[in-house]
This record gives sequence, C-alpha cells and structure tokens, in this order.
Amino acid sequence: MEDLLLLEMPVFQPHYKKWEKYGYTNLIEKNKLKDILEECTDGYCMYCYTRVRVDEKLYANLEHAIEKSNSDKLIDCVPNIGLSCPMCNQTFKRIGEKKRKLQKNDITQYEDSSKCSTTYRKQCTVPCKALRKLQKKYSSLADAEIYYSLWAFRE
Repeated sequence: MEDLLLLEMPVFQPHYKKWEKYGYTNLIEKNKLKDILEECTDGYCMYCYTRVRVDEKLYANLEHAIEKSNSDKLIDCVPNIGLSCPMCNQTFKRIGEKKRKLQKNDITQYEDSSKCSTTYRKQCTVPCKALRKLQKKYSSLADAEIYYSLWAFRE
C-alpha cells in the first residue's frame, strides 16, 4: 500500500478590480497582481501552502503555472499566474521542467485561437477557452499533475 499525504487547501479566488490593470512585465501591474494574489491566498504559497509573508516582508514569486517559455502570450496571462514561495517556484517547479515542454502544434493552436496579443494587451482575469484547452494538454504531460490541479482557484 502506498503512503499518501492529503493536504486540504482552501480555494483561492482572486477578486480583480475591473478598472485595474494586472500583469507581469509592467512593474506597477506586477505589484498590483502580487497584492491581489497575496490577499486571496491569505499570504500562502499556492503549491505548498507555506506562509510567504513573514515579519512584514513578502517572500513570494509570481509563478507561471504553464511556463512562460512556452509562449510569449503566457508571460502576461493573468489567469496563468499565481503566488508561490521561492522554494516551489525556483526549486521544485524546475524538476521535470523539460518533460513539461508543450508540443509546437499545441502552442501554435493556443496562439492562433487566443484573443490575447503581445503588442496590445487586453486585460483578462479569467481563463479563455484557448488557455483552458492548453491547460488540459499541459496536465497530460509528465510531472504536470500538481500544477493543473491548483488551477481550480482560478475559476
């Protein structure tokens, strides 16, 4: 019999303000995104549920659930970004990263069907159909199961 650890975590549901812009590449938008994700997670990592705010200092990274190296459209894709501790983002997420590389045709299909643009960014805070489809493809890759299961908080 296999030993299993069952970790019950709350559902993280960010409440984005319609008049605010959130993103990854713009520093002001990045800070707003970090703030709203910290608020919805109560200051915990989305993967291991470790406290990321300690003594008034935020020890957290904005983490791309599907690696941003797969597509430029994923860099500022707000529904693809969460808050994680440095250990999960910079150490554990790196394990098996090469196995989780999406196929070129899956990326092309995502980029063609996504309404996002890398030159003019429309603010989206909910996953589009193209991203959902890409998430399903991603979750079928080796070592990607934990990352996909945490997207439940984005719905």
